[in-house]
Amino acid sequence: MSLLLRVGRAFYRILVDYCNNASLAGIGYIVNRRYHWMERLFWIVCSLIAWIFAVQLILAYMDLFRKDTISIAVENIDTRTDPIVFPTVGVCEMGYVKQSYPRLESFIEGLKEHSDMEYSYDVEDFMLRVVFHNLYNVGTITSFCAMYEDCEECIKCPKDGYSRAAAVVRANCSEIFAECRWNEQPFDCCRYFKPIETTLGMCFLLNSVHTVEK
Repeated sequence: MSLLLRVGRAFYRILVDYCNNASLAGIGYIVNRRYHWMERLFWIVCSLIAWIFAVQLILAYMDLFRKDTISIAVENIDTRTDPIVFPTVGVCEMGYVKQSYPRLESFIEGLKEHSDMEYSYDVEDFMLRVVFHNLYNVGTITSFCAMYEDCEECIKCPKDGYSRAAAVVRANCSEIFAECRWNEQPFDCCRYFKPIETTLGMCFLLNSVHTVEK
């Protein structure tokens, strides 16, 4: 018991010394016995409230970062003399391996020459990389098709019509956007986000010089 008491006293002295020398606002008043107990209680309450709000603010920012990582800010600009150009916003659909794409599966089924042909997951992987450009990898895409070139009873990789396949498989504007808001006012996403071919495939751009009629 005496050992625990000595350890407790040593810990208390270390805690008091830390609080007296810490830079946190108000924490030094809590352990300083020169102040009235009511004043020390006041600083305890203020510190607890500040820490609670700080934790809540951190958690709110973490949640916001997970749900919406877009942040647009304009700094060090005199709005009376310097023009502010709103940036272009682009939204692109990204492809993912080991994910189900029903329309792609239907497209592969349509490549069968007769109903006895087995479904080819290699051809599916090939078309997945053709349709979604972010999955393309130089040197490996042809490996999905080479083994079926001389197979009479196998589905073969298409050699053309890739744009049509992408248009069939990829999501359209209304499927990508759930809702668009500006200054808390909803607006028609597909009226302002215009489709355009990019290095990532068909994307939808807002306020782009490439989608504005000259």
